[in-house]
Parts: sequence; structure tokens; C-alpha cells
Amino acid sequence: MRPRGPPRASLEVRERKTAKASRTPLNGAARQALADYLAPRPGAGTGEPLFLSGCGGRLYVLVVHRNFSRASRAAGLERSGSPSLRKTFGLMASWTGKELAMVQRLLNHAPPGVTLRYRRA
Repeated sequence: MRPRGPPRASLEVRERKTAKASRTPLNGAARQALADYLAPRPGAGTGEPLFLSGCGGRLYVLVVHRNFSRASRAAGLERSGSPSLRKTFGLMASWTGKELAMVQRLLNHAPPGVTLRYRRA
């Protein structure tokens, strides 16, 4: 029996739309960046929103989508929105040879066929 190392740090995200939880492992650099980001927020922890609005409340998807769309239009990108970021991530991960199962897990796709679309694009 091999001794197990310390548990790997991870970030759990629960999707509001599907209520599915996904756990993403964090490497040392990501853990440090997260710690630095949360340092000015005493008491920030489990169950609280990770990203806050300008007013200090929960940052809603609609607000992110609206701001991203405005910035895209200002940059001359007419057909771009926040789902484009997710698709670009999936495409780049697939094109750079990442394992399909890992991309599927990171995008929180249940059937592998949904993730396979990124390979074909």
C-alpha cells in the first residue's frame, strides 16, 4: 500500500442552472492567487460568493454577460458573449491535446458526446 500525500486543494463550484457540483484541483500557483485575492476579505470562506460585484454583493451571471458583451462590442467583436469564453476554453484545451475526460469534467458535461463537439470544431 502506497502512503497517500496530503489531500489536494480544490475549488468546488455548484452551478445554479443545473445544481451540479464540480470540483477543480488547484495547483500551488492557483492556491496562492486565490489566497491573495481573498486576503482583504476577512471571514471569506465556504458558502460565500467567490466573486463580488462592485457593491460587495453576489456577482450575477447576467451582469458578467452584459459587461462582457459591452466590452466585446467596444472592441469591434459583434458576435461574442460570455458563453464564447467557455467554448474557447473547451476548444483550446481540446486542440492542445488535453484528455477528453478532463475537458469533460472541467466543463461539467454529463455525456461525453457534448464534449466531443469541441474536438470536431
